[in-house]
Formats: sequence, C-alpha cells, structure tokens
Amino acid sequence: MARNKRDRLLAKTMRLVGLSVAAVLFACSGPTPGPAPKQLAADQTLRIPIDSEPSAGHSSLDPAQLSGGSDVEIAIAENLFDGLYRYDERMQEQPDIANGMPAISSDGLTYTFHLRHDVRFWNGDRVTADDVIYSWNRTVARQAGPDYIFLPVVGYDAVANAGAVTNTTRLALSAPDPYTLVAHLSAPAGYWLAELALSGGLLVDQKAITAGGEEWWKIPKNLVGTGPFRLTNWTPGVELDFGAVSKWWGGSTGAIRRVELHVVDSAGQWAGYAKGTYDLIGFGKPNLGFTDAAEVGALRADQSRRGQVQTWPFGTTVMVGFNLQSGPFRGYQAGRDLRRAFSQAIDRNKLAKAVCRDETVCAPATGGLISKGLTGYLGDGADPNARFDPVTARATVKRLDPDGSLLRGLVYYYRVPANDPAQEIAENLTAQWRSNLGVDVKTVGLDTATYIHNLFANKLTLFRLGWEADYDHPQDWFDNLLFSTGCGQPPCRGPVYDRPGYNALVLSADKKPLVDALPDYMRAGKMLLDDTAVAVLFYLVRAAVIKPYVQGHGANALWETRWTSLEILQH
Repeated sequence: MARNKRDRLLAKTMRLVGLSVAAVLFACSGPTPGPAPKQLAADQTLRIPIDSEPSAGHSSLDPAQLSGGSDVEIAIAENLFDGLYRYDERMQEQPDIANGMPAISSDGLTYTFHLRHDVRFWNGDRVTADDVIYSWNRTVARQAGPDYIFLPVVGYDAVANAGAVTNTTRLALSAPDPYTLVAHLSAPAGYWLAELALSGGLLVDQKAITAGGEEWWKIPKNLVGTGPFRLTNWTPGVELDFGAVSKWWGGSTGAIRRVELHVVDSAGQWAGYAKGTYDLIGFGKPNLGFTDAAEVGALRADQSRRGQVQTWPFGTTVMVGFNLQSGPFRGYQAGRDLRRAFSQAIDRNKLAKAVCRDETVCAPATGGLISKGLTGYLGDGADPNARFDPVTARATVKRLDPDGSLLRGLVYYYRVPANDPAQEIAENLTAQWRSNLGVDVKTVGLDTATYIHNLFANKLTLFRLGWEADYDHPQDWFDNLLFSTGCGQPPCRGPVYDRPGYNALVLSADKKPLVDALPDYMRAGKMLLDDTAVAVLFYLVRAAVIKPYVQGHGANALWETRWTSLEILQH
C-alpha cells in the first residue's frame, strides 16, 4: 500500500492543478421588486471550447482510466456516468445509485450496499449489483489511475498484480441479490466511503464495452452510461456533441438539451467568446488564470464585464517543504524555530499579489494544511505561522545562526512544469527571505525526474510542495502528503514528519467513521502547525469566464456541477 501512496504523491504534489470550469451568474433585475420571471432561450445548446479532445491513455472517457491531469475528461464523465455516491454542491456526499448509506459491520470490515431498483443505462439495460462488481474489478485490473480507491478491499493486490479479473483474482465483492452488494475490507477504513464518490467508482455497461472493444468510449452507440447526458457525435479533432438522455432514470435533465465541445486553440477560444460563439471559457482547462492571464485580467479590469469571471475555493494547497531528516531544518522539535522563522518571513499577501492574478488562481492560506472548503480545514487565521512577522523571524535566525554558516549555500528547489508559476513563486520567496531574514537562498528548477529522485533521496533541503485533494476526507492528506503513515521501515525517505504520537493518532483516525475521527484529524493538523512541518502559502482557486445569459453553474471544492443545473436565458 505504501508504494501506491508514493505513486500518488509523485503524480500530484508536483502539479499545480488544472482548473475545471464553474460559474454562477446573475440574471437582470426586473422593473419591480422580486426576481423577474426567467425567459429561457429557445435554443438550449451550450457551446464550450476545449484545448484538446480525449485520447487513448489517461485522458480517455473510460472511467477506469480517469486520473489526475484528466480534468476535462473527468468533467465530461461526471455527466455521462453515475456511481453509488456523489458530492453535492456543498461537498456533502449523497447517495446516487445507492439507496442510502451502507450498513457497516461493527468491526468495520463489511459494507452492505442496497441499490435503487429503477436505475438504467441509457440503452435500457437495468443496473444491478453485478454491474458494480464488474465495473470496480475492471478499474483495478486496468491500473490506470483511479484504482487506488479500492486499495482497502480484499483481493486488490491479486487483481492489480494480475492485471486481469479471473475466478481466483477478483475483489471480495458479492451480490446476494440483484440489488444488494457486499464488500469485504482487509482492514477498517473509515475514509473508504468518501472515495467511492470518485471517478473510479463510476459504473459502465459490460455488454457495451464487449461490443465496442478497447476504444468503446469513442463510439457514441457504445459509450453507454447512466448519466443525464450521452455522446451523440464525435468529429475527431473538431467537435464532441452530447444530448440529454430521454427518460433519464434520475428525473429531469434540466433545461440544456445539447452540449457542444469544440476543439479550439486559446486564441480561437477567446475570439469565439468575444463574438458570442462560445458561452464560457475554462471547462476542464488547467490554470485558467495563468495560461490566459491577460484575457482574464482584462475582464476583471472592466467593471461592466468583471462579473463574467467567477471563482470558487479549490481543494489544493501549495506550500514550502522542509527536509525534516537532515540539514538545518531537521527534527520535528530541533528545527522547529528555524522553520517557523522562514514561514513568518513570508508576506503571503505580497506573494499572492504577485502570483495569484487578482485571486483568480489562488488566495493566501491562513487555515492550515487542508484547504478551505474541505473537511478538516482548521479555520481562517488558525495558522500562526502564516502571520507575517519579519522582526521576530530575523531575530530567530540571528540567534540560531549568528555567523551565517548554518544557512550558507541554501537552495530552494522546484519542479519546472509548463504553465506553472513555480519560478515566479521561487523568486518572490527568495527575495522576501533575503529582505526579511538577511539570508541569501538560491533557486534551482529541476526537471520532473530529477526533482522526484532528489526529493526521495533526501537531497532537497528547501522545496516546493503541494497537494490536490482527491476526495473530501482528511485521510487523503495525512496518509499521503508527508508519508508518515506509509513510509514503511526506517529510515523513511522523502518529506516525512516523525513527531512521536502523530502516526498513531492518524492511523487510529483512519479506522473510524468520519464523525468520530474528525477530532483526531484536527489534532493532527494542529500538530503540523505547532511544529511548522510545512509553510503553507496559499490555497488554489478555480475560475471560469461565462456569459451573463448562462445561469446555474456552480462548484464545490472538487468539481463543477453537472450540466443539468444550467440554463440559457434569452439574450
């Protein structure tokens, strides 16, 4: 299990999240008090530009292959497929295909799910527990990203290692009747229910996949799901079209009848938006505020158009990491004061002004490791290390390193990705440390492979670190980010936090239902703050640009809402 956790960190902590679209806009006020009646446009077709179309590999529309980096594909898939559960706009997990929450045995090892009896794929096939068993086993066998959500289930290793599902290699899932599913876990995992709302838990139709072959998801008649929309046409390199499912089992599919995704370069997207060809910019597009900073900035600067840029908290935290195993910052206790000084010497408002693009990309972090909008957030102003205090910070450094020898030659490392302000952040940080601490810190950007190798070889003393939430549960952060519960036998490698009692606290919380575990996770988060294990810089923000006549698009801290919530007003 530790290997899989490490793989997730490698894939995610070095990536500044791609921002998917979300927006909530305002209708014009009526001439009299109270809301004016909505006048919907006759043509309820939503037209959206995208950078590129889904392709083989991790960017397909196959739920078993959706993983980090597949932002637009995940956004599409959420409209085509359902799982047992999904998160609503308030980040509350709700039953979807499941008929309520599962019954969990007293030892936490057996989950019994009851399914709705009225769920059908759009081709008419009825959904039963066998479809769940097939879909979940297939996700693990594919080993293409979202399989990790089934790590707690007995049989995971056998299926993952074999890369196939057979009579002897399969997850410990059973169907006592067509609408009951029983799952057996290898150990209590109070966070597993939260994971089931992810893309890896979406259900597919075995008959459609068998008929369509390896690229079944590219063919409209074979891309069969239970969601409110279905693929109706795909012109490669040009356009993907989706239509509302007739007699959808979930009820109304909303006002939108058709969604067109046009494959267009950035210049074409903005030109089309200006002409009214496209209704929004940003659907599944990474780093909208960075990649299109000039265009977004121009809208924000124009009072008449400023409201077209909408933002929401996004579940990602960017921070400075310290080597707690060696070097001047080592030791959860011994290096604490020095780490705190480096954090207190950062004016986060100044940093945000330089890199956050008027908070369309990020906002200063003051509430600890877990980002705002997610369970486990400690609250605004809860992080004392985020308070800018250069006088105290400089005095601490002078006390601990009076002749400058301890910190001489210090280097801040970061990965060099495309469309990422990593260098901009590095230069701002080192300028602040030079001004506020009197310490010269060099910056070095490394390619991904070198960065990862050096990180796990404990060769980086001061470095960029980040985490993008997969699901709304503190376990996702504490078990993966610092490797404390998954590093195996000492010596641990990578950014490990080893305060006595921390591992036991987190491991104990992992086994409990969230309501019982949350106080322990909050304690763990405060431990990290007490010892300044990391210097949290900012939380990311998702952004979208959307026409005023489009209403109803919202977002939680992970994803935007479905197309079912949108309406196009007369304009």
